[in-house]
Amino acid sequence: MVRRMRRAVKGVSPVLATMILIVIAVVSGLIIYAWIMGWVGGQKARSVALGVRVIRVDEDTYNVEIKNTGGVSVTITKVTVTDPDEDVHINATSITLAVGEVTTFETQLQGTDTEPVGTEVTVTVTTSEAGDLTYKAVVE
Repeated sequence: MVRRMRRAVKGVSPVLATMILIVIAVVSGLIIYAWIMGWVGGQKARSVALGVRVIRVDEDTYNVEIKNTGGVSVTITKVTVTDPDEDVHINATSITLAVGEVTTFETQLQGTDTEPVGTEVTVTVTTSEAGDLTYKAVVE
């Protein structure tokens, strides 16, 4: 008796299986990337960051322009400018800056005089949220 053999059903071709695995790997990578970037972006959005400019008004006064470049509102409680010769100029006015907002503090002289334009000074901004933040700025 002659039996007819049924033809065996073949599975997925190796090329198609490879393509499916590549697609799964790429999609998984994109999902992980999106999740990590969302997490990192969320961390950055809650950070405190300030932009600082120091402008010499006269021999007794600096104007310190501060911009909130971070992701949260910031309450500034004190601004201190220290010259290279250790003269200290202070403004202890408290103000809250919204994200993107700019304000100017006029510092009061606690030393002999302000430094000339082009001198690098140290600006310490005291905030309720992050404590003391120190910046180097060139006097304009």
